[in-house]
Amino acid sequence: MARRTKEEAAKTRSLILKTAEKQFYLRGVLQTSLQEIAVAAGVTRGAIYWHFRDKADLLWSLADDVFMPHEDLMDRLVACESDDPLALLYEHTIASVNAITNNPSRRRIFTILTQRCEYVEELGKLNRRNHAMRDRLLARLVALFDQIEKKGLLAPAWGPLTAAMALQNLIIGFINIDMEYPAPSRKRDKLRNDTLASLFQGFRR
Repeated sequence: MARRTKEEAAKTRSLILKTAEKQFYLRGVLQTSLQEIAVAAGVTRGAIYWHFRDKADLLWSLADDVFMPHEDLMDRLVACESDDPLALLYEHTIASVNAITNNPSRRRIFTILTQRCEYVEELGKLNRRNHAMRDRLLARLVALFDQIEKKGLLAPAWGPLTAAMALQNLIIGFINIDMEYPAPSRKRDKLRNDTLASLFQGFRR
């Protein structure tokens, strides 16, 4: 019985998140109330407060569903003992960016975070959280490029920090620009992949 209750609670939480994702995307975060999300999801407002403290916590959870897998992936890459960590980083960069830009749910969440959300008042803490997340990812990239440099694979023009910043900012730019379009594009995919390939060629000694 307890297991069934736990599974039902997980299903309710997932339903609330999916509904919030759609409502935030269609109407914007500030224009969408928790009551409207509850009605659209067919649950009580109390059910939302059972799983989430407030709207910022709900949006935070949506962002975590996108960002946490990439943080976990970066941790695995840093811990991996590869003969060619630069090639490994390239493969995972292409796969990760394409997964973000071509997955409908991830596109909606990134569009919400970049275009449908004003980071004021209760949402201000989410902006600080986004900054902390970018700093953590940058630190992981620096650690990876440090490995690449120690293996003699990094071109002399680059240091671990400058290479990491160049890659992170290019990825952020690509994703933010792609979210301005209503749908994915194979043409944009190819141009993005070709640009990343050229950058990684420049990284290699």
